[in-house]
Amino acid sequence: MNDSSVETFFHYFSKIVIIIPIIIIIVGLIFKYNHQEETIKKKNIITPTAIIKQPIATSSAQFNFQGPLICNFSSPTATISGYIKEKKISAVIVSKKKITNFIYRDDCLYIWDKGSYLGQKVCGLTSYFSIFDIFSKLNILGSNNLISFLSPLVKDFDIALDETEIKNIFNYCKQKEINDLTVFNIPQMILFKKEN
Repeated sequence: MNDSSVETFFHYFSKIVIIIPIIIIIVGLIFKYNHQEETIKKKNIITPTAIIKQPIATSSAQFNFQGPLICNFSSPTATISGYIKEKKISAVIVSKKKITNFIYRDDCLYIWDKGSYLGQKVCGLTSYFSIFDIFSKLNILGSNNLISFLSPLVKDFDIALDETEIKNIFNYCKQKEINDLTVFNIPQMILFKKEN
């Protein structure tokens, strides 16, 4: 009988070992799904938000890299002057703190602050500008995408404009001949550090 009692003990013990984890899992699932329903009910609360529409300037010229385009933009924090001609770009950002210059030509973007003898040089951008130019002609990409592309390149430069102002810059471009082509000249007195 001893063997029989041992067998009976293990028989019931094995059933308990299987049943208890199943009960624990079921209780856990019940608590989990009851808690999620409360969270979902709390998330579905709708709060009103005010939407303020700002007037957007309309561009008098189709944006392209051939130009000639002259862009002038002003905001409470900065003023931007830009020139585009024959795939060369020159821009000057004047803020309360400093003046930052940008020149793109010959596959390189040159960036420097006025009064500084050091600048940044980023090369290998022609293919990006070409792709952007093709897609913009097909109305797949707009000038906002160009700004998004260039923003990581100029991350080290503190530009006193918010993102919505930067995206509206190209709306202030006019097709006009550029009389002073020296705006596309790279200054010789500045040492440009090449970035990857």
